Amino acid sequence: MRLSALFVAVNFLAFGPLWASEAPRVLHFDKKTYQAHHQNWSAAQSDEGLLYFGNTDGLLEYDGSAWALHPLPSNQTVRAVARGKDGLLFTGGYEEFGFWKRDAWGKLRYTSLSKGLSDKSIEQQEIWHILSSERGTFFQSFGVLFHYQGKQLRKVRVPNPIMFLQEINGQILVPVLEKGIYALEDDLSWKMIPGGGFFSDKTVTAILPDPGGMLVCTQESGVYRYDGQRFRPWENPLNPELAQNRINKAIRLRDGRIAIGTILNGVYILGNQPKPLHFNRVNKLQNNTILALFEDRDGNLWLGLDKGIDLLALSDPFEYYEDSRGQIGTVYAAAVHEGYLYIGGNQGLFSKPFPGEGDFRLIPGTQGQVWQLKAMDGQLLCGHNQGTFAIKGQQATRISQVTGGWKLVEWPGQPGLLLQGTYTGIAVFSKDPAGKWVFLKKLEGISSPIRNLVPDKKGFLWAVDPYEGVLRLRLSQNGLTLLSTDSINTRAGLPTDYNLDLLSLGDEILIWSNNQYFRWDAQTRRCSPYRGSQLAQNRGAKLIRMPDGELFQAYPQRTAWYDEKGFKAWLPIALVKNNEQIEKLPNGKYLFCIDNGYALLKSGASSLSSPQTPPVIRAVQPMRNGQPLHANAVRSSDGVLMMPSRSTSFFIHFAAAIYTQSPGFRYRIPGWQDNWSPWSPQPYKEIANLPPGKHQIQVACNLSPTVSSIAVFVRPRWYQTWWSIALLLVFGATLFYLMYRLHRYRLSIQRRRLLVEKERQLNDQRLQAKAEQLQTDVLNKSQELANSTFNLIRKNETLLQIKEELARVKADMGERLPDRYHSRLLRLIDSHLGSEQDWLIFETNFNQVHEVFLHKLKANYPDLTPGDLRLAAYLKMNLSSKEIAPLLNISLRGVENKRYRLRQKLHLDNDANLTEFLMQY
Repeated sequence: MRLSALFVAVNFLAFGPLWASEAPRVLHFDKKTYQAHHQNWSAAQSDEGLLYFGNTDGLLEYDGSAWALHPLPSNQTVRAVARGKDGLLFTGGYEEFGFWKRDAWGKLRYTSLSKGLSDKSIEQQEIWHILSSERGTFFQSFGVLFHYQGKQLRKVRVPNPIMFLQEINGQILVPVLEKGIYALEDDLSWKMIPGGGFFSDKTVTAILPDPGGMLVCTQESGVYRYDGQRFRPWENPLNPELAQNRINKAIRLRDGRIAIGTILNGVYILGNQPKPLHFNRVNKLQNNTILALFEDRDGNLWLGLDKGIDLLALSDPFEYYEDSRGQIGTVYAAAVHEGYLYIGGNQGLFSKPFPGEGDFRLIPGTQGQVWQLKAMDGQLLCGHNQGTFAIKGQQATRISQVTGGWKLVEWPGQPGLLLQGTYTGIAVFSKDPAGKWVFLKKLEGISSPIRNLVPDKKGFLWAVDPYEGVLRLRLSQNGLTLLSTDSINTRAGLPTDYNLDLLSLGDEILIWSNNQYFRWDAQTRRCSPYRGSQLAQNRGAKLIRMPDGELFQAYPQRTAWYDEKGFKAWLPIALVKNNEQIEKLPNGKYLFCIDNGYALLKSGASSLSSPQTPPVIRAVQPMRNGQPLHANAVRSSDGVLMMPSRSTSFFIHFAAAIYTQSPGFRYRIPGWQDNWSPWSPQPYKEIANLPPGKHQIQVACNLSPTVSSIAVFVRPRWYQTWWSIALLLVFGATLFYLMYRLHRYRLSIQRRRLLVEKERQLNDQRLQAKAEQLQTDVLNKSQELANSTFNLIRKNETLLQIKEELARVKADMGERLPDRYHSRLLRLIDSHLGSEQDWLIFETNFNQVHEVFLHKLKANYPDLTPGDLRLAAYLKMNLSSKEIAPLLNISLRGVENKRYRLRQKLHLDNDANLTEFLMQY
């Protein structure tokens, strides 16, 4: 059986007693959270405060915001991790050990020491433990031991298989199996300590310093005290229980307490508290098997478990009572009265002695929802789902049947009168003759549910209806009569009517709506965001005002504390949403109601001041086109980080080594981004488009007043160098010259185009003028042709009339008119009727208007006679047969005959119109 099997955790549940007492908070980290194997073997912390865990999958790193896994070269299990005195981080695993160191980019780089061994002593050996001391760093398996100092590595002989080396009071001790406890001398030889042989038959798992000697923890025999000469069983009453549960790890805490981790039943913390603290699978832990114990620099205890990692917040100023059995539920109210601590939840009212230890006990008859606990004139009153109870010790007496006792308040000026908001309106309480509070009546005029009541200094009572907004009620001076009501809701400017609350701040009543405070103006009857106290202007932060004037500011995941001097501390407390309650207890402690119990703030806790741990700038990752850029990290002589020339942007990763609160971050780059960025929980930021040159990137954390910074030098891009600028100037000048020449050339072309266009326009104008002139001439010629034609027609008609009159004269005169005169006149008239001169004049004028008509007609129809052409010309002018007859000196019948013959020669159909044909020809 291999020796390492002695230290492998056994997954066995052994439940111890469950004490109903307050204890430090436990934070859980499982494999889904840190994305690695569930087994964690060791732990260490770097100089920057980052936590490292030896995990089965490799080296786990946690910075308070993000986890990272760094595998060994062959993906071995990291069994041991330790911080060296020179800041190196040492790890060990199967056949492998070495150290990790960050490069200039902040990335962890591994250097193997075991690869340089000349012999094969590391083969089949697993480094289980690393001890870093002033005498060097020791790497040990169960069979071999190596000493590393000043870059010199050598093997140390061991007397037998060994357990874990321990440095106690400057002396290095090692348990040797089957022999006892030895001390390592300066010459690296071994010497058994006095009485060390007592452990030859025992498995020693830890050696702790102790006043006057030391404590030796064995796996199955418990703890022994050593006085320098001999060993005796430890007198602690838990020693038998520890032996039964098999001790696996133990460390001495800085405050003097001892933390002992077992294989079967979790961890025990013993020392300067009234009762030992015990955490196991039943009440707090993820797993009962403790593989590693480590106290960080803040005094918190980290547990490496067989399944997961747990953090005991020992430095936290709070003690927590968590209802692991689900009997109490969410705590809505708390009070200390007559030696008892009372807490009210959704399961009922519970009590236990105060101060002191003991289990909470349910007060009979109070099962159900408790809304309020209020001490009035020496009497404790409990607002309950079933009414209102008077509490005395462990007894509850119902004094009101009105269901849903949400909020009890005193009516100003009436010390014997209480008003209570309930499910069905406002209940009124007064004192009976014996001085006991009793139910008096319900206030008439209001029957809606009232969740909260706040009287102001002007005599008004402000009430919250959980569904309809806020009511401002005017009551009579004795508080028994409702006089008037003002409704304040969305119609008055509130964002919503739901989940409202009230705050009395100074002389004003503020309304909480949609994560901010509003003020109601009685004159305008409108609500507006509150602009008074800066604290009341923070969105998402509800104020809780304590009777002594202190203020708490409740955020979703934490709470801020203010006193008369201003800000006091951040508290890692998340109060119950929409029912934020804080009670100040008689011993100076504060009780915070939370979802699964309550938290007690220790009085005078020194850790309330803001942490001084500055934010850590973990790494810088150059980027190019959205992808990581792998380049060698270079720092200048003054420590400035030189960015690679190909990098166009970079990621900067930062963290705050504060593990019990959720940090927020912001950054700025003076000279480029002078204003701080908004607070963000993201522990990284991409920086892009940063101009060339040296820049100081500053990072701040909301949990620390210290600002961290890193100097980076952004190299100019190739286009930002002097030669590229000069080249660009030359190129620009050349381009400008070419563009200038091109522009001149284009101007000359444009000028020529304009001249050509202008000439064309002038020609067009001339042609248009000529065409207009021609058109005018044609019109004039046409008019002249028409006039001459009609004159010719009138002339011939006149001659024909004369000829006809001459014939009648001849007939009348007979022989008295000599024939020679008659014939001469007829010849004269006929000569004028058939004159060729008239036709030539007509033809000339006709050709000026229709210059190609006769030629074209003659060419297409060569059979046409001059008489046919003359008739065609007259028809072209759209003259009628009656008008044509005088021109041809023939009868109307003759004209028709000529038209017929012309139709035949033109080969026209019978239904074709001769005149239209010639007019369109």
